Amino acid sequence: MDQQRRRVATASAILPQARWATVRPGSVGGVNGQWVSGTSATDGVLLFLHGGGYVLEEPRAYRAMVAHLSRGIGIPAFAPSLRLAPEHPAPAALEDALSAYEGLLQTGIPGSRIAIAGDSAGGGLSLALAMKIRDQGIPEPAVLALLCPWADLSPEGLARHARHPSSVGPRTSTFMEWAQAYAPDGWAYDPSVSPLLGDLRALPPVILHSAGDDELIDDAQHLELKAREAGVVVTHRSHPELWHGFHYLAGTLKEADASIADLSTRIRDYLAPHRKKPHVAIIGAGVSGLCLGAKLRRAGHTDFTIYEKADEVGGTWRENAYPGLVCDVPARLYAFSFAPNPEWAQFLASGEDLQEYLMRVTDREGLRPSIRFNTEIETAQWKNGQWLLTSASGYESRVDLLVCATGFLHHPRTPEIPGAETFTGRILHSSHCEQDTVLKGQRVGIIGTGSTGVQLTCALSQVAGRLILFQRTAQWILPLPNPRYRPATRFVYRRMPILNSLTRNIYEHLFDSIPGRAVRPGWQRWFLSALCRINLRFGVHDPELREKLTPQDQPLCKRLVMSGTFYKAVQRNNVDLVDDAIARITPEGIVTRDGQLHRLDIIIFATGYKSHSYMRPMKIFGEKQTALDEVWNDDPFAHRTVSLPGFPNFFMMMGPYSPVGNQSAVSTSEIQAEHIVRWTEIMRRDKISYICPKMEDAVRFKADLARAMSGTVWTTGCDSWYLGNGHSPILWPWTPDRFRDELKAPNLAEYVTRRDDHLDSL
Repeated sequence: MDQQRRRVATASAILPQARWATVRPGSVGGVNGQWVSGTSATDGVLLFLHGGGYVLEEPRAYRAMVAHLSRGIGIPAFAPSLRLAPEHPAPAALEDALSAYEGLLQTGIPGSRIAIAGDSAGGGLSLALAMKIRDQGIPEPAVLALLCPWADLSPEGLARHARHPSSVGPRTSTFMEWAQAYAPDGWAYDPSVSPLLGDLRALPPVILHSAGDDELIDDAQHLELKAREAGVVVTHRSHPELWHGFHYLAGTLKEADASIADLSTRIRDYLAPHRKKPHVAIIGAGVSGLCLGAKLRRAGHTDFTIYEKADEVGGTWRENAYPGLVCDVPARLYAFSFAPNPEWAQFLASGEDLQEYLMRVTDREGLRPSIRFNTEIETAQWKNGQWLLTSASGYESRVDLLVCATGFLHHPRTPEIPGAETFTGRILHSSHCEQDTVLKGQRVGIIGTGSTGVQLTCALSQVAGRLILFQRTAQWILPLPNPRYRPATRFVYRRMPILNSLTRNIYEHLFDSIPGRAVRPGWQRWFLSALCRINLRFGVHDPELREKLTPQDQPLCKRLVMSGTFYKAVQRNNVDLVDDAIARITPEGIVTRDGQLHRLDIIIFATGYKSHSYMRPMKIFGEKQTALDEVWNDDPFAHRTVSLPGFPNFFMMMGPYSPVGNQSAVSTSEIQAEHIVRWTEIMRRDKISYICPKMEDAVRFKADLARAMSGTVWTTGCDSWYLGNGHSPILWPWTPDRFRDELKAPNLAEYVTRRDDHLDSL
C-alpha cells in the first residue's frame, strides 16, 4: 500500500489546482479534514467523501473538483480525512463519515442544507452513510451525489467489474486488493460496506454520474435500478466515452467541467428553499408520453400523472399488431438514449418487440404507478390559473401544466366506399388485423400502398391463397434490409453496454447527415433518390408491372417506404397489383372502374391514420374558453413545435411542425421532453405559475417556417399526409441540428410569464 500511496502523491502533484479557492485545515465532529470554498456563502455545507479504495488519500487529487463544486453550488465544502485501510478496516471510514455529519448538525446546520457527495469508494461510502443516518433517525441530508460509485465490494460484485475492462483507471485486481484490505473476514457482504446489497428505501434523492469506460459502470447501473425499485428519486447522467475519475480534471477537461456544472445545478436545486413543483398531466402513454415521464422522474420531478385511455402503454405499438409490422427506423436508434436494449432481435424491430420494450421501460423507470389507465380525457379547460381535466367517465382533476403526448398515428382513416356494408366477408382496418387473424389460404384484398400496405403485402403474400393489392398511387421503395441479430451479437451488447450508445450515436449521425438533410437539393437527396430508382429498375423484371409501380412524384416528396422484400413479394404468382380505381364493394368483393369483380374473403384497409388530428377528438379550451379547433381551423400550427398562443401552461409533443418526416420519432420526443422539463424547472425555481408564447413571436416563427419550406422536396408536387388543408407541409424544414438548438433552452423573451405564490409552499 505504501508504494501505491507514493504513486498517487506523485501523480496528484501534476493535477490542476483551483488556486482561486480558499483551503484551510479544520476539524468537524472530531474528524480532521480540509475546508474548501469557492464562495463566500455559508448557509449550507457540502460534505465530500473522497475516493481511493478506502486505502488511499491525497487531498491534491480531489481539491480542484471539490472547489468547483463549492463554487457551482454556492456553499463551502468539508472533506474529512478518513482513516485508511488496512491499518483501519471497516467500519472505520463509515464511523468517521458519520461523526463528521453529526458534527455539522451540531453546529446548527440543518440536514436540509447539507449535501453529501463522494467519488468512487467515497460514492459508495456516501450511500452507506445515508443508510446509517436513516436507520438512526438522524435528520437526513437534502441530496446524495455519487460520482462513479463503488457500492459493492463483495466477490460477486468484483466479478461483474471484470466484464467491463477499462482502458483507464484501476483494474479488477486492484479493486480486489483494496476490498480485501478494507473488508476482511466477510465484511464485504455487510451493507455498511456494500450498500448495494442493503435496503435502499426511504433514502434522500440521488444524483448519479457514471462513465462508460469504467469497471464500476455495473455498480452505477445496478444502483440506479435498485434505487428506483425502492422508490428513491434518482437522476442519472451517463458519460459513455469517459473514464473513472474524470471529474478530477475539473478546470482542464471540458467534459469534466460540464459534468461538475450539471451536478452543481442539481445539488443547488435540492438545497434551495423548498418550492412545490408544478403538477403535470401527460395525455398518452405512448413513446412521447413515456419519454417525458421518464425525463421528469430522472430530473427528480415525481409530481405528474400520465392519463392513458387503454389498459396498457405503447400507443401506436399497442394499437397495431398486424402481420409483418416493423418500425422503419433502426431499432437501436428507436430506443431511448437512457434505456438501451441489447436484446433487439433484428435491425428493424418488430411491432411486438417494440411493445415489449416500451412495457419494460415503463417498469424500469418506475412509471407505472404514475399512469392512470382506462382514463380517456375528453375535455381540458383553462380555469382560474389551472387546467381542469374531465374524463369520459366523469373523473375530474386540476393540474398546473398540461402536455398532450397523444401522437399523430392513432385515429384510423377508413375510406367511404359504396357498398361496403354489403360485403359478406370480413372488412378490417390494419390496426385491427391481429397476428392471429385467419388469413391462410384466404383471398385477401389490401387497399393502400403506404408503409402498412407494403408490410402487409410482404407478410401475407406467403400465407394467402390469393392476394390483391389495390394501388391508388405508387410509392418509392427504399431497399432497407432487415437482418436478424445473432445470439453472439446480443451477448456482446449485453456485456459491453457502451456499444449500445456508440451504435446509437452512429445511426443518429447518419440519419442527421443523410435523411435529415435530403429535403433540400444536394447529394443526400440525389443519393436516396438513386437508391429508390435503382431498386425499382432492377428489382422488378416485368416492364408492365414496373410501369405500374413507378411513382409520378419525386422520391422523398412522400415519406419513403422502407422494404427490402416488397418487389419480390408483389411478383409472386399468388399476388396481383391492381391500379384501377375502386368503384364499389359488393357482397362478393371489390369492383374496379373497369367493371372487373375481384372476389375476396377479407378486405384490409391499409389506409393510414388521420395524422393531423393530433390530440383530437379531445376538446381543449384555452384562455377566454377559446376552443383549439377554432384556433387551428383545420390548419394546425405550433410555436417551435411545442406550444400555442392563448393556451397557457400547455405543451405538445410530436405536434405541428415536428420533424416526423425525416427524423426518428424517439429522438424528436427526447428533445421536446427535455425542453418541457426545463420549463418545469424554471417554473419551480422562479415561482412562475403562467407561461404562454406571445402571438407575435408565434406568427414570426410560422412565417419563417413557411419561407424555409420553399425549395424542400415536400413542395415539389405530391399529395401526402405531410400536407395540411392549406396544402402546406406541417413539417420541420430545417436541419436536425437546428431543431436541437431551437429547443435547447426556453427563450423566456418569447413568452408571457407571471409569478404567483401558488407554486411556493413557503
